Amino acid sequence: MIDPLVAREVERARYEADLARRRYMRIDPDNRLVADELETIWNDKLRAVKTDANRLLLKTNMEAGHGGASGRYRRYRETAFEYA
Repeated sequence: MIDPLVAREVERARYEADLARRRYMRIDPDNRLVADELETIWNDKLRAVKTDANRLLLKTNMEAGHGGASGRYRRYRETAFEYA
């Protein structure tokens, strides 16, 4: 059984991560500085939710959402997958 205090802290961390995600998804893509800051906050909140000793890997689809579907990040994606 999980300690109620720990369960509450985990639930709070999940809520904050979801809130950070929603803020990031609502930002105007043209406002890159704000989008970058909100993405950083979102990643920090996701790390707070992590409770095990395993590595946390984040895969970002740069062609969707703020990056657009222009294909300009295809080379980076291919290189990243080679290293993964």
